[in-house]
Amino acid sequence: MILHTDRLILRVAAPHDLDAVHSYMSDPEVCRLTAAGPFKKRDTVTFLEGLCQRDDEHRGYAIVERDTGEVIGHVRCQPYDKQVSEVGWILRRDRWGRGYGTEAGRAIAAIAAKLPNVARVSARCRPENTASKRIMEKLGMEFVREIEDDVLMDGQPAPSLLYAMSAEHILPKELVGAVAAS
Repeated sequence: MILHTDRLILRVAAPHDLDAVHSYMSDPEVCRLTAAGPFKKRDTVTFLEGLCQRDDEHRGYAIVERDTGEVIGHVRCQPYDKQVSEVGWILRRDRWGRGYGTEAGRAIAAIAAKLPNVARVSARCRPENTASKRIMEKLGMEFVREIEDDVLMDGQPAPSLLYAMSAEHILPKELVGAVAAS
């Protein structure tokens, strides 16, 4: 599945994305507020294999900048519980602040909203990750609650903020079907 947005192409992550993914997943600043990374090359190989090996509904997508053809990050959706699909995104630091997170987040939320039995789409971030909070709010998600001891950060349990919205409000149904081009 390939998705096209105004400035991005989201395509299934592939093994040949290794160097591009490693460039941002080894960056301590990019990984500072995530539960993943910074990675050594072998960690990135394992991480990328996981993104590539998911089933069609729950996999990672490389975010490709249309103008340059470069992989600048990734998005993913995965089951959170029986009726909730969780979305997430990570971008290269030199592409922060350009609206790419919102653009990619909107596209992956549309995929998540179309999955069978999904009634809600959620996202989580660290409390201090104000950029991700803004993206979730721009997508129309609302704060649900703080989850204590949700992720390990530097080997210690740390909280996350949970945001969510009804899947039917992601995009009008006629647009959700038009987002993905197979």
